[in-house]
Order: sequence, then structure tokens, then C-alpha cells
Amino acid sequence: MITLTIWHSPMRTALTLPMSDEKLQQEMINAFGDTPQRATVADISPQALAMLDGKEVDMDELNFLAKSMARFNKDEMSQFKAAVQVEQPTDLKALINLSFNLERYTLVQNTADLAAIGKRHLLNKQGGLTESEVESIDFEQIGRYLLSSGQGVPTANGLVFRNSEVPYHEVYDGTTFPYYDYRGDAIAVAQLEYDGKTEYLYLPEDEVAIEKAVQRLGAPSSEDVQKFMQLHELSAALTDFTIDNPWWMKHFETVLREDGIWAANEMAVLFPKSDQDMEKLSAVIEYADVSGIEDITQLAKHLDDFVFAKGATSDEDVGRHFVDHDSEYSASAEVMNYIDFDALGSQIIEDYCGEFVEGGFVCMDHGCSLEQILEQDESMTMGGI
Repeated sequence: MITLTIWHSPMRTALTLPMSDEKLQQEMINAFGDTPQRATVADISPQALAMLDGKEVDMDELNFLAKSMARFNKDEMSQFKAAVQVEQPTDLKALINLSFNLERYTLVQNTADLAAIGKRHLLNKQGGLTESEVESIDFEQIGRYLLSSGQGVPTANGLVFRNSEVPYHEVYDGTTFPYYDYRGDAIAVAQLEYDGKTEYLYLPEDEVAIEKAVQRLGAPSSEDVQKFMQLHELSAALTDFTIDNPWWMKHFETVLREDGIWAANEMAVLFPKSDQDMEKLSAVIEYADVSGIEDITQLAKHLDDFVFAKGATSDEDVGRHFVDHDSEYSASAEVMNYIDFDALGSQIIEDYCGEFVEGGFVCMDHGCSLEQILEQDESMTMGGI
């Protein structure tokens, strides 16, 4: 987390980063009446970033640095702060790149446990150890050698050793932002490529984030993003999923390929946030017998208009589900043994046009109509022509 005050002309405002691109834009509008790309930094925290005080910086770069730092655990944050003190970067480009090169620095905060030092040193450089390595390596000897090398640099966070054998990677060239893994709510990561440059979107994104990503790829302004995407062929692919469902993964890829990044993002926005809702949406799609993005979008928007009895395979199961979950069919414990659940379920299936699908039973809720839901989609599509 980064806290700071930013100045633009005579006005200033306090910020806590990271935040979404849309929220950052709104904060700038609230404070300055417009969205300046650059602002002057004051009173920044943590202290490791004090070199930015008094400097005019790119706000998107600063927000991205905060996003990169948000990936760190407590030890990695100390490692980053120590590396900053050793390398003394002077601008955001260098700071961003440093945040992606922590394996080049080993931080020792407790010199008492040589074996722990040696193990941390190897884990830091290699990223991991095999079981055989853990059993065979003399970590205490490695820790002793590291401390006796005389190459440690004292910092406010501990003793830092540069791992010069680890190559430096310039992941940020000052134009497009590199991939980072910190968003916990992303459904998928979309990789956009154009003219040798790459940008990443963590779906669902706000529209401002998509516009800014396309601008970094070459669009001259936010107003020209749509025109730029129409005139220039951007390569787009989904590189990572946080969902473990082959059907949905394939469907996301189809939507991205056939309808573009905006449609794929809209689908991610509406994507169920729980496994239970995802199962329900899959069942509702089968019930409605649709496959297009517009129809699926409508079903996702109206998921509460459907009843889903998970695991139901018989009329009796349907009857029991409605008695247990629908107040209109609720019954006291005294009369439960006298209910013909099979007959009740059969009547409900007929009254509500229900169907058994993979995973359970689906029907419309009271007063809801599948035709009306899908007709809304058609009317919106016609209205947009």
C-alpha cells in the first residue's frame, strides 16, 4: 500500500494506492476537475519511496507500482525496501523493474540460524527446491559462507546480499505494463498484443482500464480507443483462468475470439461469484437451450428468476425441494408424512414448464418468463443498431 498527497496546479488531494483505474480517474476528477496524467508527489509512504517526494510522476505508473507491491508478503516487502535502499532507484520505471527482480537480493534479518539463512538464500535465487535437494544440501554451510563473504550491505531492514549471478530482467520498458499476479477476483487474464507490444487485462476490468491498456498499445486518446480497435487488428488471448471448468474456459475463449475483449469482459462481470451460482447458470443455459453471448448475458443478469434444484432427478425430488425452499409450498413437520411429493413435483413441473438437466432440475420462478428475458436481449440489440 502506498499513501501520499499529490499536487496539480494549486490543488492537492490525498490518495491510498493501489486502486482501480476507474476509481483513480474519479479521484482525480473530484480533486482537480480533470484527469491529469502527471502530478507532483508529497508525503509519500512507505519511507523507501521517499525519493519520489517533490517529483512529478505518471499516476498510472505509480498506481501500477502499488499493485506490484500489493503482491508481496511481509518478508518480500522488507526485501523490496532493502533492495531500494541498496540500489537507490530514482524513477518509477526503475522501481517497477526492481519490484520484479527481488530474487537478485537476499535479505538476512536474523544471523543466528545459519541453516535458515542458507535455505532462504537458495529459495530466493532458485524460486524453489526439490525434495532431494532439501535432504542433501548443507544449508548451514551455505549460510555460513554467505555471511562470511563480506558482501552484505547493511540497510534499515537487514543485511542485503546482491545475487549477481541472477540475471536482471527489465519487465517494464516505460510503455506497457508487465503481467503481475495479485488480483484475487480475476476470472481470466487477457493478453493483448499489437505492433510488438503486450498489455494484460485482469477480467473483469472497468472500462477505464481497458481504454488505458489500448492507449498504451497505440491508441492516441481514450476517445479514439474504439476507432483504434476497429482499424487495427489486436491479437487477444486468454492466458490464465482462476476457474476450473473446461466448458466455461472454452466459452470465454470463444466469446473473446468472436465478439472481442469488451464482450469477454462483460461476461466476466456477470460471471457467478460462487461455485453454486456457476452450477446454476450452467443448468439454466442448458434449460434455455442457448449458446450466444447475448442470450447468456441475459440469463446471467436474471439468474434469480430461475429455480434450480441441484441434484434433483425425479418428480419427488422436485416436490421436496419446493416444500423445503419455497414459502408457498412450505408445510409443518406434522403434515410432512402425508404429502405426496411425487404428485406435487409432477404438478410443479407442468405448471412451471420445468425440465431436468445435467446437475438437477430447472424451472422459472413465480411470474417470470424465459421468453420475456430473451426478448429483452433482442430489443436491446435492435435498439443499438
